[in-house]
Amino acid sequence: MLVVRGADRLRAVLADVHHALALDWDPASVGAVEGVLRLDVAGAVPSGVGRDVLERIVLARYAASGHDVRPAPWPADLLGEARAQHERHGVA
Repeated sequence: MLVVRGADRLRAVLADVHHALALDWDPASVGAVEGVLRLDVAGAVPSGVGRDVLERIVLARYAASGHDVRPAPWPADLLGEARAQHERHGVA
C-alpha cells in the first residue's frame, strides 16, 4: 500500500487494531509520501510528483528487488466475481 498522506491517522487506527488483537507491531513501519515530499496546495499529490511518477518509482523498486512487475491481465472469472461482490457489498 502506498500512503500519500495521513500516516498519523493510519498509524493510530493500526495501533488500536494491533492492540485489540494482541499483536506486536512497530508504529514506525507506517509512513507516507508527504513525510518525504512537500504536498501541493490541493494536498492531492506531492508537489511536482504525479501519480504516474510515484507508480514508476514503486515499480522500479520492486523490479530492482527481483520481482516481476510486468502488467498482466486479470482473469475474466475473477473480474466477474469482483463485480458481483461490488454490487452485493458496495456502498452507495
